[in-house]
Amino acid sequence: MPSGGFLRDPQTDGILRSPFLSGIVAIIFFAGVIVGLAYGIGARTVRNDNDVMKSMEKAMATMSLYLVLAFFAA
Repeated sequence: MPSGGFLRDPQTDGILRSPFLSGIVAIIFFAGVIVGLAYGIGARTVRNDNDVMKSMEKAMATMSLYLVLAFFAA
């Protein structure tokens, strides 16, 4: 990123506390959602919002076993 760029911290011109790194979680989340939906639509596995909800439910059901195991292991 260039010095003085809009993604740098205006006071220190640093990257560590910049708006870019403050919003990186949201950027990664939305990029994943867009790519996932594009793949699902292209592969014809997502046809409407109910298909998205079923996929999310399946993912959480798989993750719940791990969460229970991690809870009791801690």
